[in-house]
Amino acid sequence: SLHHLLMRRASAFGFVVCFCVLSYLAACQTETNRQVNQTQLPSRAAELDSTALPVDSARTSTNAAEDSLIDWDDDWQVTGDWEELPADEPLRFEVRSVSKPIVWDSVGIGLSYAPSEAPLISSVGDSKIDVLRVDPDKVALKLLSAKWDGKGKRTAIEWAQQSEALALINSGMFNLTDGLTNTGYMRSGDQINNGTLNKSYNLVAAFGPKEPGLPEFRFIDLRCERWDDWQNRYESYVQGIRIVDCNRQNRWSKQEKFWSMTLLGVDRQGHLLFIFCRSPYRVHDMANMLLTLPIELQQLMYLEGGPEASFYMNTPVRQMAKAGSYETD
Repeated sequence: SLHHLLMRRASAFGFVVCFCVLSYLAACQTETNRQVNQTQLPSRAAELDSTALPVDSARTSTNAAEDSLIDWDDDWQVTGDWEELPADEPLRFEVRSVSKPIVWDSVGIGLSYAPSEAPLISSVGDSKIDVLRVDPDKVALKLLSAKWDGKGKRTAIEWAQQSEALALINSGMFNLTDGLTNTGYMRSGDQINNGTLNKSYNLVAAFGPKEPGLPEFRFIDLRCERWDDWQNRYESYVQGIRIVDCNRQNRWSKQEKFWSMTLLGVDRQGHLLFIFCRSPYRVHDMANMLLTLPIELQQLMYLEGGPEASFYMNTPVRQMAKAGSYETD
């Protein structure tokens, strides 16, 4: 899953994300902005989400539109703080009659946060979609991986303690064969987590341009562009399942499967969108909701779902730790 990064750790974080994650996408402040963020912005009490319930369940598969079925080891068990949807209580959804407008709250230089109400109200959870908007021209992006440092799995908070960062989110799903390798292509400089392009994944996030004039971050849609034209022009790449393509079309098929999720998007101005939703939704429905919200979403990549989905933010004005809790087979 995408790596998480925090600039500084709050003095009193009592919530620990229960699932250990192998890799994160991290948003860090540049040296120029670090001192400004730490000294000129007021402090705010931490907002922590720790209401998950401990339940054991086996995870079997994840399916996408044009992406092939991903098979998980039959005997692999997900354990920890999450809640399985009762079979005798099917999910219900209700169209929200009136939605509150989205208000962006500046939480640091190059960072804006907006909790939004999902247009569909889920019968489970708070039906809230958390969106962190990241300006790649003002915030440094990093990939972190347990495969690179050899220190093994860590919780989001443990990752944050070891890497000065402002926000953390999953970088993608991992291969259960070794528990360390991303299911899609993943590289940062000379460090390679997975050097093989996944033919079923059609979106690649690229950042750290090697040439002047290139944007700091961009998506490469492998159905719209040639990988050979881009594979050596950035320092870091992470490949994932395409949800919204280069033409703003929802490419995830309709399925009767629901889960919490983390997603990575990009808006019209080229800002990254770290997206987290704890209430369970179909991925297809989530994409349609995000396309209707006034966040100017252009493209969208799937990161992680169910209990492993995690989002962590710690800036001078906002602290937050959230983990997914819901999943259906």
